[in-house]
Amino acid sequence: MTGSNGELINNLRMAFSRKESCLLTLEGTTSELNLKLSRNFEMKESIDYEVALIRFEAFNTLFNITDVNNLFYYNNGKEDRIITFSPGAYEVKDINSELQRQIIILGDSNTAINISGSTSLVKGIITITGSYTVDFTKPSTFRALLGFEPVILKAGYNISTNIIKIAPINTIYISANICEGSYNNSNQNQAIYSLGAYSVPVGYKIVKEPAPPIYLPVSKSTKSLDKCTVKINDENTNLINFNSENITVVLHIRSV
Repeated sequence: MTGSNGELINNLRMAFSRKESCLLTLEGTTSELNLKLSRNFEMKESIDYEVALIRFEAFNTLFNITDVNNLFYYNNGKEDRIITFSPGAYEVKDINSELQRQIIILGDSNTAINISGSTSLVKGIITITGSYTVDFTKPSTFRALLGFEPVILKAGYNISTNIIKIAPINTIYISANICEGSYNNSNQNQAIYSLGAYSVPVGYKIVKEPAPPIYLPVSKSTKSLDKCTVKINDENTNLINFNSENITVVLHIRSV
């Protein structure tokens, strides 16, 4: 028996022997989860391995108004006012309700500024009366959610230039640093699974258990697995803020 034939037979024996398997559970309160194994999972060079998402759990706390876009500037005809919104998940009607509540607290007319949306045009509408104005040129406003450019709005019917983007995230991507063979359009990435950002309403728990699991190749550069990193990103590769809620990701690695 030649050396090459012997090596081939040994590889075949190894391929048909008991499958190797490893289950990884990563937990935390941020969208970058790291796991350090107490004992390395050794991967044989002659065998291919694959990995799949078994379970993903997180509460849908995807806020569209945060500390970076929570200000509303207006002038009541005499002086400038600033309203600060608490971070949260707002619909257009919720934005208007909170605006009216705070305008009353400031002693101004709650009928002078009204925010609504056009369902047919999918655009934001701000109706202003009297000498009131709204200033969207200042920083940290939520004008983009309502489809407005950086402009100063005056009395009358003001409709946004762009469509409403009340949901800032479309897709949740779960990526693992040991994964390969995944593409977003023509770009290769390490996404092991993706799901709609609002597959459940805000405040509800997201639980995804793919059935059957979708296995992707483990990176050839992974020879000895001693740690694993999982990132949860949006479609723009930004880490998603789940506002310190618990996140669980379970991965299964197996030999092919």
